[in-house]
Amino acid sequence: MGCYIALTMALRKRSPAAGEFLFEIDSEPLQEQVTALGGIPLLVRAARSLDVPGSVQRHLRVKQRERGFDEATYVESFLVLNAVGGDCLEDFDALREDGGLAEMLGHGVPSAEAARKFLY
Repeated sequence: MGCYIALTMALRKRSPAAGEFLFEIDSEPLQEQVTALGGIPLLVRAARSLDVPGSVQRHLRVKQRERGFDEATYVESFLVLNAVGGDCLEDFDALREDGGLAEMLGHGVPSAEAARKFLY
C-alpha cells in the first residue's frame, strides 16, 4: 500500500502555487509615488483625447477669481471622483492624500470645501 501511495504522489503534477517566488521583495522604500488607482490614467487620457478640458474652457465660466484650480481641472477631478466610486464631496479628501494620483494627473485634486464652492 505504501508503494502505491508513493507512486501516485510521484505521478502527480506539482502545483505552481507550491513553487518559489519569481521575484524578491525589496525592503527599501520606493523613490517614486505609487497609487492603487491604476485605471484612472485611461479615463483621463480618454477625456483629454476628446478635448474635454478645451471644451470646458470654451463653454464653462463660473470662477470669479484666477486663483486655485481652473474649471477644466475641477471637471477632470469630478470625473476622477466619480470613476473611483466617490459619492460625496468629502471623498475628495481621500484622493488628496494619494500623492501618486496627483503625479499621474499632473495636478492635485481640490479639497471638499473648494469643490463645494465651485459647484455653488
